[in-house]
Amino acid sequence: MIQEEVDELKEDMDRINGRITSLRARVRFNNSYEELVSRIYDDAINAACEAIQVAAMCKKFLEMEGRMNE
Repeated sequence: MIQEEVDELKEDMDRINGRITSLRARVRFNNSYEELVSRIYDDAINAACEAIQVAAMCKKFLEMEGRMNE
């Protein structure tokens, strides 16, 4: 279902946004941030995969609609 994939993408983006906030604080106060950046990287890869899933589900939906309209 498209909505399920969109919800999963939103969860990844919310996680990234939260970690970006933490990253700003760590950089500002010269704290260690390498592990956090690594997690943001992983989250971004996961979000990209979820975005591809959204696109794939949209394509599948359109293909099914096309078959039904024939």
